[in-house]
Amino acid sequence: MFGLNPQQSFEFLEHAVLIQICVGENEIVFHFDKEIVLAVESDLRIATSSLDRRFTSSVEAAREALELLGSEVSAVQAHTDGTLTIAFGQTKALELYDSSPYHESYRVRWPEGSVVV
Repeated sequence: MFGLNPQQSFEFLEHAVLIQICVGENEIVFHFDKEIVLAVESDLRIATSSLDRRFTSSVEAAREALELLGSEVSAVQAHTDGTLTIAFGQTKALELYDSSPYHESYRVRWPEGSVVV
């Protein structure tokens, strides 16, 4: 649980489109256009027009995350506690948490850099 640097900008995520979701037993990976990848190994929250739930299982989260495919990021909000909120329009959101005290919780990679939380 290391949190996020308050100086870290995630503006590069704005207007990115979620094009692929890959699932492993302990990880869910979100691939966006613009060569942006979010690999999540911790709790995450998915909100859609029909659901708003926090998941601890990547397999369970993946089923619900499919509704986000093809969506464009409209806003990104980073918090120093490590929470990263990604909005897709008015009704959909993905929220990543720094919920693992011993391991990395998620990684964000883009062409110019990367962040590990």
